[in-house]
Amino acid sequence: MNRSTKAIPLSRLKIRQITNGLKEQFGIPTDQPFPVVKFFEYILMGLGLELEIVPDKDMEGIYAEAYPERGLLRISESTYDGAYDGVPRHKFTIAHEIGHLLLHTPDRVSFTRTPNEMKSYENPEWQANTFAGELLVHTDSIKGLSEEDIAKKFEVSHIVARIQKEKS
Repeated sequence: MNRSTKAIPLSRLKIRQITNGLKEQFGIPTDQPFPVVKFFEYILMGLGLELEIVPDKDMEGIYAEAYPERGLLRISESTYDGAYDGVPRHKFTIAHEIGHLLLHTPDRVSFTRTPNEMKSYENPEWQANTFAGELLVHTDSIKGLSEEDIAKKFEVSHIVARIQKEKS
């Protein structure tokens, strides 16, 4: 039997409220690049989540993976280093996995027989992607900016900048 994971429904607006709440709660400025590595190391680890940086060869082509049931984020060395250096793809990867850790705890997911039974807003991957975009780009801070300006200002890819601009 093919089973897929299904998350409790979350709209983009609800995910935006969650990410904005995190920024507000921890005093993270919303008009500059989100410090995803520092956020994990100084805030989330302080709350009991764990980080394991793994040699690339041991990750078998995986950039990062989250284990919400264990409160663990495993990140390949190159992804960690890239995110630390502000590389957009690596920052997004870590933000995406943080989304899984915070949104997809065992009490918030279930199984479905086929992906066809799942709405996009119940899809854990859509939710984690949306969480990452909302965490990295605060939509109230992009009014009047071009896609290029958003990408530069927040150190994100043009794809993330475009999506956040369209959805703001």
